[in-house]
Amino acid sequence: MRSLMDEKPTLPAADLFSSLRASLPEGNQTTFFNICRARVWDGALRDLRRKSFSASNPISVKFTDSIGQTEGAIDVGGPRREFFSLVLNHIQHSSLFEGPPTSRVLSLGGQAMENDHYYYAGQLMAMSLVHGGPSPTFLSTTLYEAIAYGCERSTAGLDDVGDLDIKSKLMKIQSATSLEELQGAADEAEDFLSLAGLITNINSVDKKNQLVSSAVRFYVLDRTRSAFERLLSGLETLGVLNTIKENPVACRKAFIHSEESELISERLKTIFHVDFSEKGSNKRSTEEVVLSQFFDYLIDVEEGETKCTLRDILVFTSGASSIPITSFTEMPEITFLHSADNYPTANTCSIVLRLPTVHKEYEAFKEAMDFAILNSQSFGTS
Repeated sequence: MRSLMDEKPTLPAADLFSSLRASLPEGNQTTFFNICRARVWDGALRDLRRKSFSASNPISVKFTDSIGQTEGAIDVGGPRREFFSLVLNHIQHSSLFEGPPTSRVLSLGGQAMENDHYYYAGQLMAMSLVHGGPSPTFLSTTLYEAIAYGCERSTAGLDDVGDLDIKSKLMKIQSATSLEELQGAADEAEDFLSLAGLITNINSVDKKNQLVSSAVRFYVLDRTRSAFERLLSGLETLGVLNTIKENPVACRKAFIHSEESELISERLKTIFHVDFSEKGSNKRSTEEVVLSQFFDYLIDVEEGETKCTLRDILVFTSGASSIPITSFTEMPEITFLHSADNYPTANTCSIVLRLPTVHKEYEAFKEAMDFAILNSQSFGTS
């Protein structure tokens, strides 16, 4: 099988998906999503099924549970990023997939197939990548290789089997050391092995690995083929599937969890432009102290010394749960509140984080940051 490592990256993934975004047609048509956060998947499906829907149009999201708040009537980025963050989180943890949270393989549900949910999941993944949302970095290597190279060139391992009972039975077959032990383990798994079309009457211990390999392949890849084909059809949206197939190594980071995809304090610091007051002024001196407090706060968050997470801070500031692979279209900015404001505020559309300057002690600053971030569930102006 051709491995991911056999390919040489062409352009970086950020450039590839930025190119897809740049190729979107310009026009006055807008695709509208009317979303309630508590039912984000249902709302997304309604709007995707609308006759006028077009994935290539500019997207405007209105959260109906925020009507009357200060997010404004026009979506210039924040609501859209939050929508993709919420809907991809739903897809990641839905019954469409199984396995560890950051290494998911397809499951197979009759109702999901009937309602074409696998197609819509793939479509939303593609749209998020092109329209500046987070990356769906929760697929297993096995599933990604099947997408990039085809099921025939992908192999699955026991770690990909999400059904713990079946996995346990296959592990027992694999660990058998005698023919008698192997036959007993195969008999225990007879129902599943028969469903997979595999012979359960074994005459050699040497055949156990092939039996397990065939059984795993059936469970992970063959059994879910119909769901996989619909997922692929969804990923064709906006040219994403073709980009994956032409650039499998470069696109890998958009779908597979890695240390690089982890949000760390140093990375979060580097995305911000700091809007300082004039150098030498009293305001500037205060701002430099506050910025040092904020950077220490990020370290404390990363080390688990606060109630917040780095993801909470990014959502508070931008509406996104992770930094888009294409980065933000606007440079995130830090400004300062030279007033009596105790708490930070943010505008997720223009991606501006405003830090309070009233706290002389770091602990008071940290408590104010935690309180504001954890008690702001909305976007726009937090």
